[in-house]
Amino acid sequence: MTFKENKETTTSKTGINHYCLEQNNYLVCENRDEIVKININEIYQVIQNDYLTTIHYGKRGNKFTFTTTLSKIENKLDKYDLFFRINRNIIVSLKSIKSYNKKSNTLYLDNRITHKVAVRRAKELCRLLSPEITLASKNITLTK
Repeated sequence: MTFKENKETTTSKTGINHYCLEQNNYLVCENRDEIVKININEIYQVIQNDYLTTIHYGKRGNKFTFTTTLSKIENKLDKYDLFFRINRNIIVSLKSIKSYNKKSNTLYLDNRITHKVAVRRAKELCRLLSPEITLASKNITLTK
Protein backbone atom coordinates (compact mmCIF):
# COMPACT_ATOMS: atom_id res chain seq x y z
CA MET A 1 0.00 0.00 0.00
CA THR A 2 1.46 3.36 -0.95
CA PHE A 3 0.91 6.76 0.61
CA LYS A 4 -0.96 7.98 -2.47
CA GLU A 5 -3.61 5.25 -2.15
CA ASN A 6 -4.46 6.25 1.42
CA LYS A 7 -4.46 10.01 1.37
CA GLU A 8 -7.41 12.26 2.01
CA THR A 9 -7.06 15.31 -0.19
CA THR A 10 -8.35 18.78 0.59
CA THR A 11 -8.29 21.56 -1.95
CA SER A 12 -7.29 24.88 -0.41
CA LYS A 13 -8.79 28.24 -1.31
CA THR A 14 -5.84 28.72 -3.65
CA GLY A 15 -6.73 25.52 -5.52
CA ILE A 16 -3.70 23.58 -4.24
CA ASN A 17 -4.25 20.05 -2.96
CA HIS A 18 -3.19 19.38 0.62
CA TYR A 19 -3.34 16.05 2.40
CA CYS A 20 -2.58 14.23 5.60
CA LEU A 21 -2.45 10.48 6.09
CA GLU A 22 -1.58 8.20 8.96
CA GLN A 23 0.83 5.31 8.59
CA ASN A 24 3.05 3.42 11.07
CA ASN A 25 2.87 5.95 13.95
CA TYR A 26 3.46 8.89 11.62
CA LEU A 27 1.32 11.53 9.98
CA VAL A 28 2.47 12.36 6.48
CA CYS A 29 1.16 15.80 5.57
CA GLU A 30 1.51 18.01 2.52
CA ASN A 31 0.95 21.68 1.86
CA ARG A 32 1.90 23.66 -1.24
CA ASP A 33 5.57 23.96 -0.20
CA GLU A 34 6.53 20.67 1.41
CA ILE A 35 5.69 17.18 2.61
CA VAL A 36 6.54 16.30 6.22
CA LYS A 37 6.53 13.07 8.19
CA ILE A 38 5.54 13.76 11.81
CA ASN A 39 5.97 11.20 14.59
CA ILE A 40 2.61 10.82 16.37
CA ASN A 41 4.40 10.62 19.75
CA GLU A 42 5.97 14.06 19.24
CA ILE A 43 2.69 15.92 18.62
CA TYR A 44 1.63 18.01 21.61
CA GLN A 45 -1.22 20.02 20.09
CA VAL A 46 -3.20 20.55 16.90
CA ILE A 47 -4.90 23.91 16.41
CA GLN A 48 -7.43 24.97 13.79
CA ASN A 49 -7.69 28.64 12.86
CA ASP A 50 -10.22 29.40 10.13
CA TYR A 51 -9.47 26.95 7.31
CA LEU A 52 -5.86 26.27 8.38
CA THR A 53 -4.77 23.49 10.73
CA THR A 54 -1.40 23.64 12.48
CA ILE A 55 0.26 20.60 14.02
CA HIS A 56 2.72 21.51 16.80
CA TYR A 57 5.33 18.84 17.45
CA GLY A 58 8.87 18.14 18.63
CA LYS A 59 10.94 19.56 21.44
CA ARG A 60 11.94 22.57 19.37
CA GLY A 61 8.35 23.66 18.84
CA ASN A 62 8.09 22.70 15.18
CA LYS A 63 4.88 23.61 13.34
CA PHE A 64 3.31 22.44 10.13
CA THR A 65 0.32 24.30 8.68
CA PHE A 66 -1.99 23.09 5.93
CA THR A 67 -5.66 23.06 4.96
CA THR A 68 -7.72 20.28 6.45
CA THR A 69 -10.41 19.96 9.08
CA LEU A 70 -9.68 19.24 12.70
CA SER A 71 -12.13 16.34 12.49
CA LYS A 72 -10.01 14.60 9.85
CA ILE A 73 -6.91 14.90 12.04
CA GLU A 74 -8.88 13.78 15.09
CA ASN A 75 -10.06 10.65 13.23
CA LYS A 76 -6.46 9.77 12.36
CA LEU A 77 -5.26 10.27 15.95
CA ASP A 78 -8.19 8.54 17.68
CA LYS A 79 -6.75 5.05 17.43
CA TYR A 80 -3.72 6.04 19.53
CA ASP A 81 -5.67 7.00 22.70
CA LEU A 82 -3.10 9.74 23.28
CA PHE A 83 -5.13 12.77 22.22
CA PHE A 84 -8.16 14.67 23.43
CA ARG A 85 -10.18 17.41 21.76
CA ILE A 86 -10.59 20.09 24.45
CA ASN A 87 -12.72 22.46 22.38
CA ARG A 88 -13.80 22.91 18.79
CA ASN A 89 -10.42 24.31 17.71
CA ILE A 90 -7.81 22.36 19.70
CA ILE A 91 -6.63 18.78 20.17
CA VAL A 92 -3.95 18.15 22.81
CA SER A 93 -1.73 15.21 23.62
CA LEU A 94 -2.60 13.71 27.00
CA LYS A 95 1.12 13.15 27.55
CA SER A 96 1.83 16.88 27.34
CA ILE A 97 -0.70 17.93 30.00
CA LYS A 98 0.93 19.31 33.12
CA SER A 99 -2.22 20.26 35.04
CA TYR A 100 -5.86 21.23 34.74
CA ASN A 101 -7.62 23.91 36.81
CA LYS A 102 -11.25 22.84 37.17
CA LYS A 103 -12.46 26.22 38.44
CA SER A 104 -11.18 28.21 35.48
CA ASN A 105 -11.36 25.34 32.95
CA THR A 106 -7.74 26.05 32.06
CA LEU A 107 -5.39 23.37 30.79
CA TYR A 108 -1.64 23.78 31.26
CA LEU A 109 0.78 21.94 28.97
CA ASP A 110 4.39 21.03 29.77
CA ASN A 111 5.74 23.77 27.50
CA ARG A 112 3.93 26.61 29.37
CA ILE A 113 1.06 26.75 26.88
CA THR A 114 -2.43 27.26 28.32
CA HIS A 115 -5.81 26.55 26.74
CA LYS A 116 -9.42 26.95 27.79
CA VAL A 117 -11.38 23.70 27.91
CA ALA A 118 -14.98 23.70 26.70
CA VAL A 119 -17.41 23.21 29.58
CA ARG A 120 -19.00 20.23 27.82
CA ARG A 121 -15.56 18.54 27.47
CA ALA A 122 -14.36 19.21 31.04
CA LYS A 123 -15.99 16.18 32.67
CA GLU A 124 -14.51 13.76 30.13
CA LEU A 125 -11.08 15.37 30.51
CA CYS A 126 -11.23 14.96 34.30
CA ARG A 127 -12.14 11.32 33.84
CA LEU A 128 -9.16 10.78 31.54
CA LEU A 129 -6.79 12.56 33.89
CA SER A 130 -7.96 10.89 37.10
CA PRO A 131 -5.22 8.94 38.93
CA GLU A 132 -7.31 5.75 38.94
CA ILE A 133 -7.47 5.68 35.15
CA THR A 134 -3.76 6.47 34.82
CA LEU A 135 -2.73 3.81 37.30
CA ALA A 136 -5.07 1.22 35.78
CA SER A 137 -3.61 1.80 32.34
CA LYS A 138 -0.15 1.06 33.79
CA ASN A 139 -1.39 -2.01 35.70
CA ILE A 140 -0.47 -0.46 39.06
CA THR A 141 -2.59 -1.08 42.12
CA LEU A 142 -2.39 0.88 45.34
CA THR A 143 -2.46 -0.99 48.64
CA LYS A 144 -2.63 0.34 52.18
